[in-house]
Amino acid sequence: MGALIVDSGKEGVPISGEDFEYLKVIGELIGAAVGKAELSEQLTESYRKKEAMVKQTADAFRNRITIIGTNFPKNSPIGQGSGFGSGCQDTLSGNRISGAPFGEV
Repeated sequence: MGALIVDSGKEGVPISGEDFEYLKVIGELIGAAVGKAELSEQLTESYRKKEAMVKQTADAFRNRITIIGTNFPKNSPIGQGSGFGSGCQDTLSGNRISGAPFGEV
């Protein structure tokens, strides 16, 4: 929202009807440009939020995979007789790991 203030430059001389219509069009164009800039700013902010959400989701998945593939020492309560630590194969890297809950693969 704004105002376009115009002066004819000469004291007491009104603006002609043609100039008034021209100035209205200019005001509308300025308003459209400002609106477009605001929409572009909102789009950019929306993209930044989406990008942050995607990174956060990727980190959450990565952290879960890390937790699942954690090595538990054989002498820890989890590693003793619980099926953990029996030497599984990591399906992502192909490396043998201990600490997987499903026994040997």
